[in-house]
Amino acid sequence: MKKIFKNLTIAAVAVASLVTLTPNDKAEAATTGWQTLWGNCKVRIWVDAYTYTKGATTIDTWAEQNGACGRLDYEAYLRVGQGHFTESQVTGSFTGRSNTKSLYLRPIRNAGLNSGSSARVEYNFYNGNFAQSHNITVY
Repeated sequence: MKKIFKNLTIAAVAVASLVTLTPNDKAEAATTGWQTLWGNCKVRIWVDAYTYTKGATTIDTWAEQNGACGRLDYEAYLRVGQGHFTESQVTGSFTGRSNTKSLYLRPIRNAGLNSGSSARVEYNFYNGNFAQSHNITVY
């Protein structure tokens, strides 16, 4: 009985070590700090990763406000340098947090941009203000 218990303990420690030491291939989500639109109205932008590999097809994103903005109507799209890709544009409105939306990466890749292009998700609000995500890299 002692031998079985000892073997089970060794096996449990080995499995726990493997789980702990195995690299995590999950994408790391990126949320900006609060960005002031006007007065006390602040928003922050979330995207599902900092880097998008060749296998990625979309960038998932949402915006959240601090409760001092009322209803925010927006359009969001990918911005690369001074250009933007409206083929991947989404629209909506929110009072707390927007629904998660997906922006397609195909327009950036079809434009022939260099692999490893730096981009941002930009939310334009209908009152003329905007907020952007962190820089993201698209391969």
